[in-house]
Amino acid sequence: MFKNYISSSYPAHIVMIIDQSSMMSEPYSKGKTKAEYVVDDINNFINQLIFMCCAGDNIKDWFYISIVGHSNNEIKLIESKYLSEFAENPIRIIKVKKTVADGAGGWVEIEEEKAEYINPCCEGVSNLFSAFKYIQVLISDWMNQKQYLSTLIINISGGYTAEWQMTTKVIEKIKTLKSNGENPFLFNWLLDSNSSNLEFPSLDNVYENSFTSHLFFEWSSYMSGQMIDNCKRFGFNVHQGAKLFSNKGINNVLNLINIGS
Repeated sequence: MFKNYISSSYPAHIVMIIDQSSMMSEPYSKGKTKAEYVVDDINNFINQLIFMCCAGDNIKDWFYISIVGHSNNEIKLIESKYLSEFAENPIRIIKVKKTVADGAGGWVEIEEEKAEYINPCCEGVSNLFSAFKYIQVLISDWMNQKQYLSTLIINISGGYTAEWQMTTKVIEKIKTLKSNGENPFLFNWLLDSNSSNLEFPSLDNVYENSFTSHLFFEWSSYMSGQMIDNCKRFGFNVHQGAKLFSNKGINNVLNLINIGS
């Protein structure tokens, strides 16, 4: 994803901003609320990162992950630690059913264990402006301590934010921060039923009837040429001018990441 391959010498900082307002209690998909669906996606994302960074019994600390929740006047730093610490300290291990090939042309259902790291929460009103102000300081501090860190911000929101003008100004300032010669990337996942089913779009004319979708699209970072090439290798129809925006989830972000050693 970044200019340098992610490695022990060039670890990345992933900052997740989670909307924990009452909007996230709305029904969303697969019988889950927005909050439940988001937490499930984040847990899957972290588990896949752990798998990608696994070397025998060791988890290489190529990523430092900070998870920030917001609702009402409260900003919560839910977790902030290296990937290996997530692997060592899940909040629970659950069993999930999975359908796999049986080797004889059929299918069989099996149970496997899945680690979980955060819980769903939904109350009050969104406070996205304060959340971005918080991570502005968080990212700046990390860049001062670790000059080699690349940064990816993943903002997950359930809908409209009233303080969008002030939020826009903070986002613009965050995008000017620089570490190791590159600025932070901002990926937005908007859980909005009014927008089309899109991932990494290059045009926002599909959002003519949704101010919120247009706004989040504008906030999103442009994809680099390397990101676009990676997407194409995984079968995505991505063009120049594409942005880090989706209303489907975050797990395909992993397809953009280049991991070294």
